Amino acid sequence: MITDYLFALIYYKYKRILREAPSFCLWWNWWIFSATTVYEWSAAWGSIERHLLIFHENLISTREKEFSYHTLPILTVIVYSILFYFIVIVCSSCGNYLDHHDIFCPTPCFLQNGSIMGLYDITMHAFIPVTVVIVTNAALVVRILLKDQRQCNLATYTVAIAILFMVTVYPVVISRIISMHTRQLKPNILQIAMLTYLPTLSIIGLPVVSLLFLPDFKATVLSFPEGNINSSHINT
Repeated sequence: MITDYLFALIYYKYKRILREAPSFCLWWNWWIFSATTVYEWSAAWGSIERHLLIFHENLISTREKEFSYHTLPILTVIVYSILFYFIVIVCSSCGNYLDHHDIFCPTPCFLQNGSIMGLYDITMHAFIPVTVVIVTNAALVVRILLKDQRQCNLATYTVAIAILFMVTVYPVVISRIISMHTRQLKPNILQIAMLTYLPTLSIIGLPVVSLLFLPDFKATVLSFPEGNINSSHINT
């Protein structure tokens, strides 16, 4: 996210990308798409894992179980995302038309013209993981309220996460599906920028939401220790 923002700020200031080279365009697209997919699927698996751990406390009781249910899924997501976008972006045979005066140079060719691979990408790497986040958190809220109504803080936290992903990713999914199948509609620069960076609000908002719902977070951060400060005398 840091590198993406840096490159984007340079583009919006100078109206050109940082380095006018095909290799940079391909690397930038590969990095952004891979990192975004890793984030969204990690959030999806984190929602599933949280659901499982609350009601199955012994799920990671051993190192083998911890590796199987925690480490292995994240590693799989990372490796899959890196390899998938390396193949469809860097090793693509469709021929990327590069424009160094357009952000992302522009988007990779496999997403254009309503291709099956583009539909697979938006469905598998955006719609499904966000839907998993929403469904698993909604199911967790229902189970929490049915089992113990005193856990209102946890229920509110899961609802906040579901809403965060729904309002930041779903509009992009819908817009991309429409643009893939409707060539007459050409989004303007403001729409492109908004839809490009709207999902990053979930990246920024997720840790903020998590911190706000930590037990006694407000009391710990906003409180100040009482008592007098004793001054020390320095002998000269």
